[in-house]
Amino acid sequence: MPANLPPEYQNAEAAYRTASTVQEKMDALQEMLRVIPHHKGTDKLIAQHRKKLSQLRDESERRTATSRKGSGVTVPKEGAAQVILVGMPNSGKSSLVAQLTRATPEVAPYPFTTHLPTPGMIPYLNIKVQLVDTPPLTFDPSRSWLPNLIRSADALLLVVSLAKDPLEELETTLAILGGWKIFPEGTEEEATDLGFGAASMPVLVVANKIDAEDAAENLRVTFRNINGLTRRNSQSHQRHRPIGNNIPSTAMLATAPIPMINTVEDFAGSIHKDLRRRMKFARIWGSAKFDGQKVTRDYVLRDEDIVELHT
Repeated sequence: MPANLPPEYQNAEAAYRTASTVQEKMDALQEMLRVIPHHKGTDKLIAQHRKKLSQLRDESERRTATSRKGSGVTVPKEGAAQVILVGMPNSGKSSLVAQLTRATPEVAPYPFTTHLPTPGMIPYLNIKVQLVDTPPLTFDPSRSWLPNLIRSADALLLVVSLAKDPLEELETTLAILGGWKIFPEGTEEEATDLGFGAASMPVLVVANKIDAEDAAENLRVTFRNINGLTRRNSQSHQRHRPIGNNIPSTAMLATAPIPMINTVEDFAGSIHKDLRRRMKFARIWGSAKFDGQKVTRDYVLRDEDIVELHT
């Protein structure tokens, strides 16, 4: 590597090495090209970066073209999980994605500024989670691709605005999702309405715009009602928790039930139900007494354990 590269270049290079998405790699390469000194000793490196940037742009265009074939729109999954934000117009979904990730969705005070899904990555502990902003939910059937996009996610964030009537927004959001046979896990609707084409999903409710007038009272009412809902409908294997700590000051989280992985058997089942049945034992790195320890399916996992399943 040429000598005398500035710290800005080294920081951008480190960001490139740790990037987990095509867009993050492109951003880091563009920053490296912007700050790198131009002299004879860097000509070859600059050419390499430009070639790699061109290849990444081609890859990004291919992914976009593939995701828009026919009438469908998809977002390739990246990171540890894909979490999709849904909500009414002007609920603040785009602002949350912009503040929590490097994504740049259009943010404006008027409704319907988001027309296509916009993904971004949020770091959580030592992993990254993909957040996807989506167009606002309406009863308009023109976005026929949106239900399938939502079904493909690992979890949903239901965003409501504390500047309006958050409970009314929540009820309308759930009604639209219910019309698509998409139900929060642990609810009565999930137990009675699941049939062909239906989906049961982990859900968190995000009460946004905490700095709005009357937001505190709206938040109190929202928490009271949602907590009552979760007490009635939660299953014994479920707990309540927020998604992370990097939440901007303009947002508060109201939790809804999501499944927790406690044992090796739970982990196997989260991958596929057949794997839960066929699994014979597992090996654990992390909380085990020694690396690669052989454990049974009822072994209780801890954060950051590495699990190797054997069938």
